[in-house]
Amino acid sequence: DAKLMIVGSGPLTRRFKMLACARGVEDKILWEGSVSDELLPAYYYACQLLVLPSSSSSESFGLVILEAQASGRPVVSTELPTGVTFTNLDGFSGLTVPAQNSELLAKAINKLLFSQDLRIRYGANGRQRVERYFTKELMTDEFFKLYTSLCRAG
Repeated sequence: DAKLMIVGSGPLTRRFKMLACARGVEDKILWEGSVSDELLPAYYYACQLLVLPSSSSSESFGLVILEAQASGRPVVSTELPTGVTFTNLDGFSGLTVPAQNSELLAKAINKLLFSQDLRIRYGANGRQRVERYFTKELMTDEFFKLYTSLCRAG
């Protein structure tokens, strides 16, 4: 009974829309397209959870995960040999499933959709983690420390 909201666009949008029509689920999907940075927080607050089903290692960090977590939203993401798995901690701020496994992805999504308590707990954990480790101030301080140590070493 859930609705899927897809924010953003790319070269696969047309293919995905055709697939949705072929599967008879086009009425379950809201295609939002590109959204301005100013409006993006409203989309996080409008959703119950964020799903990042990336299967490419070009998804190096998952900034969108931190944005959702800052909004108190739990995340379902995929295991990648990148920072994505570090950004979304399985069983703490959301759920992580193997890449390209649609069955386990669906199970993880449904687990969160059917458990408000779990959504609230993971959402709160993610928000606290963002506030503790990923603020602009902290990131700037850490980069400065790294830069200073490299200058001293070299």
